[in-house]
Amino acid sequence: MTKPHEKLGSIGRQLCWLFDGLIIGSSTSYFYPHLYPDDREKPKDIDIVIPLHLWVGACQVIPKNATVNSFGGFKFTDDNGIPVDVWTDDIAHIALNTYSDIYSPKLGRLLTAE
Repeated sequence: MTKPHEKLGSIGRQLCWLFDGLIIGSSTSYFYPHLYPDDREKPKDIDIVIPLHLWVGACQVIPKNATVNSFGGFKFTDDNGIPVDVWTDDIAHIALNTYSDIYSPKLGRLLTAE
């Protein structure tokens, strides 16, 4: 059985492991299909938020051909074929103001919005 974090592409894994990236939004259901049996398809994109203090380092692994996204971060397609949006924000702000699940591949934990 595939572990949730193994569904990430190589750059997404680096962003989450080395730079404490958190996956937010609807794509969290892709990593936990047993919790979301009606949503087993690949997501249209994966949203990864990087803590402010690790953003400069994270930018070093983002592909040079990435484009600027609407959050002031970057958008690129990872080697698993899934587009990734990555940006920096205060993690406490994200946790308190997002109305979706948050998944930490590094910790292997899912924080649900319910």
